[in-house]
Amino acid sequence: MFGIGSARTPRSKEVVTTSAEVLEAGCTVTFVARRSGSWVYLAGHETDDSEPLAVHFSHLAGVDPGLVTLRLRRCHYALRYDAGAPWHVFGPVEDDEMDRLLETGVVDAQRADIVAGSGDDV
Repeated sequence: MFGIGSARTPRSKEVVTTSAEVLEAGCTVTFVARRSGSWVYLAGHETDDSEPLAVHFSHLAGVDPGLVTLRLRRCHYALRYDAGAPWHVFGPVEDDEMDRLLETGVVDAQRADIVAGSGDDV
């Protein structure tokens, strides 16, 4: 169904998607998704007019070396409340379902639960 495969991090020169908030404003990556064909690294403070940016993973790892230790299977996503905080991994969820969870605020509610100390991994 999901073709999950093994957990891994992106290769150094693998292109991933992030945002201006992460690269230019220095916001901490608090959401990572390994979708069926791509990786997404976002901050918890994305704006509605946020611009997606494509970069090599090595660039993000230089900004936040802790990202190198997060290993995800395809169709999984991870949340944390701040740099250095533990990751909470969720999934598997198909890409369409992940989009719905992001758009409807479910992921934001999960992050709020983690901040409050009640976030459970799925």
